[in-house]
Order: sequence, then C-alpha cells, then structure tokens
Amino acid sequence: MEEAVAQIYTTKNLGAQFYIDNFNNATKYEIDSTSITNKNSPIYSPTLPNMTYAKGYASELNVFYENYDNATYFGAGLCVYFAVVMLLGTIFTFLINVGASQKFVHPIVSYLRAYIIIPTMFSKGRNAQPMGGFKVFTGLFPDRVDSLICLGYTVLHIVFWAYPYHSSPAHTYTWTSQLEEIRRLVGDRSGIMAFGEIPLLILFGGRNNLLTFMTGFKYTSMIHFHKLVSRFMIIDALIHSVNYVLLFEQYWARALKTLYFVCGIAATTLAVAIWLFSFHPIRSRMYETFLYFHIIMVAGFVSMCWYHCRDMGFCEWIIAASVFWVFDRVVRVIRMSFFGYRTANLTLINDETFKVSVKRPKTYISSPGQYGFVYFADALLWFQSHPFTVYNDGENLVLYIKVKRGITKKIHNKLVANGGKMTKKLCIEGPYGESSPVGKYQNALLLTGGSGVPGIINHALTLSAKTKPQNIKFIWVYKTIKDLNFYFEDFLAKLKDSRVIVDIYLTRETSLEGAYLGTSTSTFGSSDEASYKDKHKAKEHTSFGQLPSFINFKLGKPNMEQLIKEEVESFGGGSVGIVACGPPVMMDHLKHAVSKEVVSYKDRIDYFDEFQTW
Repeated sequence: MEEAVAQIYTTKNLGAQFYIDNFNNATKYEIDSTSITNKNSPIYSPTLPNMTYAKGYASELNVFYENYDNATYFGAGLCVYFAVVMLLGTIFTFLINVGASQKFVHPIVSYLRAYIIIPTMFSKGRNAQPMGGFKVFTGLFPDRVDSLICLGYTVLHIVFWAYPYHSSPAHTYTWTSQLEEIRRLVGDRSGIMAFGEIPLLILFGGRNNLLTFMTGFKYTSMIHFHKLVSRFMIIDALIHSVNYVLLFEQYWARALKTLYFVCGIAATTLAVAIWLFSFHPIRSRMYETFLYFHIIMVAGFVSMCWYHCRDMGFCEWIIAASVFWVFDRVVRVIRMSFFGYRTANLTLINDETFKVSVKRPKTYISSPGQYGFVYFADALLWFQSHPFTVYNDGENLVLYIKVKRGITKKIHNKLVANGGKMTKKLCIEGPYGESSPVGKYQNALLLTGGSGVPGIINHALTLSAKTKPQNIKFIWVYKTIKDLNFYFEDFLAKLKDSRVIVDIYLTRETSLEGAYLGTSTSTFGSSDEASYKDKHKAKEHTSFGQLPSFINFKLGKPNMEQLIKEEVESFGGGSVGIVACGPPVMMDHLKHAVSKEVVSYKDRIDYFDEFQTW
C-alpha cells in the first residue's frame, strides 16, 4: 500500500522504509517553534507550525466524512431491511409450497396467523376496498402483516434520522456557526439516504420482480412497499433540499448558475409532483393518465438525480435503479415478443363483461390464478395494458374482461355495434403472479364472486383432474342466473362428473321457479360420487325446473363468517387450503372470517388471496 502511494509522488520506487527513515531523521532534530525568537531569520532545523487550525479543520473533516459514511450505511441498511423481510417470506413460501407448513398447527402459530398474517390492518377493516371519505380523501391500506413490515421500516428510518450527529467542537474553521454545520450534516445524510431508496422504488414498482416469485408476496404488497419507500424518499429529499437552500441563501444567484444545484431543485420538484399525482382519487379515476405521467416524471427524476451528483459520487444507487428498470422493460418486451399479436374472438356476455378467447402459444405456460397484461391492437390506445386472470381452456386462453374506461369501454361499444361478436388482435404479457399451492392440502375450499371466477374455476378443474384424494368445494357468489348460461357452457358443465362440490349463491334472485341452465333439460349427476359429495346431496336443489342437480343453488348473499365456519367443519378434519378472488367487499369480509376460523379449527388452515389491486 505504501509503495503504491509513493508512486503517486515520484517515478522512483523508494519503498516505505525510505519515508520512515526520513521521518525519524526529521523528528530527531525537531525544534519547538515557540523557541524561535527571530521569525525573520532562516530556520535550519525541522519544526512544526501552529497546528491549532490544522487540527480544528481535520476535526471538522472527520465529522463531515463520518456523516457521509453513516448515511451510506443507513441507505444500505434500508435495503438490507427489505432483504431480510424477503428472505423470511421466501422461507415461509417454500414451506407452504412443499406442504411442510401443514405440520405447524401449534396454538401460538395459529394465533400469529389469525391476528397478524391474515387479517386487515384494522379489525373488520378494509384492504381490498379503499378507505376514507367524500370520495376524495381515500386510499388503499395494506393488510396487517404488510402494515407491520411498513411499521418496521418506519421505525428503522426514524432511528437513522435520529442517530447522533457528532458535531466538531470547533466548527468555525469550515462553517460560520454550529447551526450551519448541523444543516450540512442533516442535509447530506437525508440526501444520501434518499438515493439509497431509489433502487427499492424501482424494484418494488416493476412487474418482472423475482421477489414476487420467491417470497409469495403479491404484487399488491410490493406496490404498498413501493408507496411507503417513495414517501420516505420524498421526505428525505425535502429535508436535504430545505437544508441546502438555507445553506446557500446568501449565494442563491450564484448557486442557480450551477448544473448540480438546478438539477437538485428539479429532482425534488418532480418527486413531490409524482407523489401528488399518485393519490388514490386521481389514480382510481384516471389510471391511464396517472400511469404514463408517472413513468415520464420518474424518468425525469432519475435523470435529474444523476446530473445532480455525477461529479460528487453516490450515482451507484442511480445505476442500480436503472438496471432494475431496464431489466423489467427488457423482460416485458421478450414476453410480448414470444406471444406476439394474435387474432382473438371477442364475445359480449352482458353490459359489464365480455369474453376473450385466443389460441395459446406453446411458450405461454400458466397455472391457475395467474394473470396477464392485455394489449389490444388499437390506433390510439395500443399502449394501454390491464391485468386479467387467464383461464386455460385446452389450446385456448380465455379471459373475462370487466368493462371500465379506456380501451375496454371502446371495445365494449364496438361489440354492441357488431351484435355481440367480433375479432381483434391482441398481445398478452405474462403470465404473472404465483399459483396458490392449494393442491398440498387435504381439503380445498375455492371461493369467488362476480367476474373473479376464471382463476378459481381453473383451480377447481386442475384439482379435480388429479388422482390425489382431496375434498374440493367450489363456491360462487353471483348476482342473477340469467348470465350463468354463458359460463355454464364455458366451464361449469365440466364439473358435472367431477368430485367438486359446487354451490352458487344468487344474491339478487328471489325464486328459481322455471329457471333454466345449460343446453339440455336432463338432470346432471353421478350415482358413484365420492363420500364427501354424498354428504351434500341433501343440499342439492332439483325442484327449480331445468337446473343441473350437481350444482347447489342458494338464494341471497351468504354471511362469510358463518359460511367459512360451516364449510370448514363440513370437511370433518384435515388441513384446509382456502383460495379466493372476488369483489373487494367480499374479499375483506373473507379475511376477517378466515382469521377467526384459524384459531378455532384444530388442523391447519391457509388462506390464499388472489385478488390484486393497486
């Protein structure tokens, strides 16, 4: 090391000993500078000048760079926090996927899952539904386990903010006052921590995030983490900017002529604008506008951060964030390229929903519950993409798309004009999400509501085709029977001779007299059904005319607490895997109902929520 340093100052390789000998020689003949009476005469012996200034300046520099180091450690510490969280999630997900978690039925484990893992943030609160009032002050809240993860990050961040600043005793050699020194230290720490959070923002906001595959965290959870980190990053950026504005208040005009200062102001302004335009009322009402302005402003923000610090350091954080962003986009393009734009058949089901059927490429392999982002070929709205659950129907992929705004509304209007049928080219980017390992349980309870049925029915058909002995119950909560004929022909009829028990709750029907379902008037059923199915024969409705007897029709909206309790008890013991996807209200009620049943049930219950919202 000493030799490497020596090479900087001379072309000769003098070696470390040369400098040690010279130092020893100099100190041997050193005289005290205070003993020199005539300071105008030449000095022929080595001596040291007054070191007060040098020591004071060195003290301030030590404090300055110690704060730089601490801020870098703190920025890395925030990343390490989430690394630990993701590692724990990976371990738990692995145990669930291999079926080992079924053995953990200790009361303590059940209480932890009932009161921490499964429920909403607040008791009987909202998770899938937005919280707030007046349709303006609304927002999506994480569930309880995600909330605790966010709380841990919040506490850690506050600790990093509050970690002592070791102000130098002198603080007058570099700074005009101790207040000025503290402003610089606080501004630097918050600014560096803000940079450390940028890679987390990009990572959690990307679709092709390997962490969702490894940890079992839903994309919804990742977006909650994205929001949390972004808010702290903005606070850090504001603290950094305010302190620097105060430091430069006397040199404002000169500072505005420097690139790094102007880019810093632009980066902070863009960060605040991104945050303001990301509020739930704007996001929920103008999602497409929000999304593309979000992307443009984030690109501008990252660019400004780069030019702000390219000559000072810390750009490794920007490089890491850019790598995550580029990786996500490249993988998305690759996924879309493998699928290509294919001609799909579109069929109108009702005023709210239309069906899409497209031939599946051999490279597109999906599992029950996974979803894809659909791009419709359109001259004006080709860039819009929305996530929909994909249902495997032989060689075809089937999606049931709920009509909202933008491209889905435009296609719906064309379907109406074309008599309910048309063809259109589209591309599906995916599949995304993880398939719930409900096949690892002795009993499977599958619940869905409204148009959330594709993934759940896919689970039912997949499980029924397996030879593993398993009790399977499929429950669908739907409004009326008039649209069920469409779904019956598509997939309900396939459950006819399976071991799946089918219950359908019709929430807006008062009678089924004369109701018809299917293309035949024959009675459906099987004389050699499994023992579990025999227990439910008494529940089958066969007095409503031309209705298949293998489906148990029930009128009215079910009470979720009572339904979960009755269905779990009807299995007669054994581990239970519950998978659900439906309207937000139903999903929030289910979380509460399942969390209560987890404690009272003697065996293991695992709940898999396949509802996605952000």
